[in-house]
Amino acid sequence: MTGVAGAAVRIATLFLIGGLASSTQTRKVSASVLPAPAAPVNVRLVASPQLVDVGDSITFSLTASTWPAPASVSLSFVSAHHGFTGTMPWDPPCGCFDVAVSLATRTHGVEQGQATAKVSYKQSTFSVRTTFYIRGLASSGHGLAPGGAPHLSVWVSDPTPPPGEKDNFCAWVRTADGLGVSGIPVRFQVHFQEGTRKWNAGYTPPSGLRCVRRSIGAVAAGQTVRVVVKAGTLRASTSFTTREPARSGLSL
Repeated sequence: MTGVAGAAVRIATLFLIGGLASSTQTRKVSASVLPAPAAPVNVRLVASPQLVDVGDSITFSLTASTWPAPASVSLSFVSAHHGFTGTMPWDPPCGCFDVAVSLATRTHGVEQGQATAKVSYKQSTFSVRTTFYIRGLASSGHGLAPGGAPHLSVWVSDPTPPPGEKDNFCAWVRTADGLGVSGIPVRFQVHFQEGTRKWNAGYTPPSGLRCVRRSIGAVAAGQTVRVVVKAGTLRASTSFTTREPARSGLSL
C-alpha cells in the first residue's frame, strides 16, 4: 500500500458480533522519503577543433555521465582578439549542451582562448572551463598566420649539475613551425628523493619561452631527478642527474 505522508488512512477492523461491524481503527501511514536527484556527474567542457582558424566555426560541448534534472547553460569565451557570450541549447542526439560559434577574420598569430560554461542546476550554479587556440590571418594579408597544433618542449640548462648549482628550468610552447604561443601558464614539479618542489613560472611571453632559475640545493651526487612541466593542458618531462663537484687545487 502506498500513500501520502501525513494522510490518515482509515483501516476498518471488523469484529463480527451478531453479523455487525462494531468498531474501526485509524492510523497514520508515512510515505517513503525518496533521495533528491544527484548533481550532474563527470561534467566536461570540450572545444572542437582544439586549434581553429579565423573564418571557421568552433563547437563547444558540455557533457556529463548523467543529467538527473533540467539545467540551463550559458557559455562565454575570450582571447586577445575574439570573444563570445551566449546560451548553450540542449542537443537531444548528443545528449549534451552544445553551441557552434563562427570566428571573425582578424589578423594575429596563434592565440589561446579561455571558455567558461556556467551551469544553472536546481538552486545552484557552477562553472566548467577549457582552453583552445585560434589561428588568425597572416600579417601580409595573404593566407593564415604560421602555426599548427601547439606542443611543449622542456629542458634543464645543465643535465649533470653538481650539488648546490643554480640552473635554468625551461619550457617552450610553440607551434609546429616554431611560432611561440603566448599566455600559457607554466608550472614546474621537481621530484627530489626527499620531496617534490613546485615552482610557478608565470605565463609564456610572445616567444612562448618561459624559464625559472633555481638552486637544486644540497642533493647527493648520483641522484637522478625527474622534472615534470605543465603548460596549460600540455605536459612534458625531463630529468637531470647530479654529479660530484669539481675538485679545486693540486694534490701532492
